[in-house]
Amino acid sequence: LTKKQRIPIITIHQAKGAEFDYVFLAGCQDGTFPGLPALKKKDTSEEKRLFYVAITRARKQLFLTWSQLRYGHYQHESEFIRALPQECMRRV
Repeated sequence: LTKKQRIPIITIHQAKGAEFDYVFLAGCQDGTFPGLPALKKKDTSEEKRLFYVAITRARKQLFLTWSQLRYGHYQHESEFIRALPQECMRRV
């Protein structure tokens, strides 16, 4: 019996306690992560905690993605990405 290779697509909540060699975190633009309700309330603490959980699941490599255009409007990368040490990042 051989193991089938698979790519799990899960929520950050489901990833708690798990680790993966490679993690892809999509939707890291302001208004999505952190979401608009948190930004409007000026309380992103819970989403900040979830971001930490997400980025610490990667053993080898972490990929963070965001949309530059959404519904015809320019999007900014997440404030959480801007807070990361730039020397740890490689932009492609």
